[in-house]
Amino acid sequence: MLKTAAGALSGMLVTFGTGCANTVAAHRPLSEENLASVNDSLGGREARVTLAGVPPAEPLPAKDVKVGRDTTQWLELQRGTEASQPRTVPTAALQRISIKRRDLGALVGLAVGANVGSAVGVIVAAALAPQNCGIGGSCSGFAYLLVGDLIGLLAGAGVGAMLGAGIGHTTSVEFDPPSKVALPTQLPSEP
Repeated sequence: MLKTAAGALSGMLVTFGTGCANTVAAHRPLSEENLASVNDSLGGREARVTLAGVPPAEPLPAKDVKVGRDTTQWLELQRGTEASQPRTVPTAALQRISIKRRDLGALVGLAVGANVGSAVGVIVAAALAPQNCGIGGSCSGFAYLLVGDLIGLLAGAGVGAMLGAGIGHTTSVEFDPPSKVALPTQLPSEP
């Protein structure tokens, strides 16, 4: 019984760790509504900016990213220092901008952890309850389940919040590839 509970817990933790992300699609050409949505998602936080087709493929550390219709501006963070340098690129050069929010990760972790902990607590309590003790028996099997549920809920909420804060919640803004100029399908014939 405990192996089953441990397996369920580890499966849920893996799912939680990979599921703490969302993606905002930025379809080109960017409308005013889409620009507002993208900039609200970024909210002036530290970000990782990936430019399309420009080596290195490693995202650039940035903060205060402001996406505009034609150009995007941010403060590029210099690795290993506190210094930052303003940078402007054409918005068409953007591939992805990602931010990580530890506060939202902790909140999601708290909720997921509380639910998983509650379920595991009930399973463990049911396994540890005296076998001759039924719900309507001489002792209160329900009390075992209630205490197990409460302990599991509190422990799961604490562990989930810590894991969630450590992992964080990632929001990525994915940009459509820049439009390609339509080429004629047939070349004009020469006289």
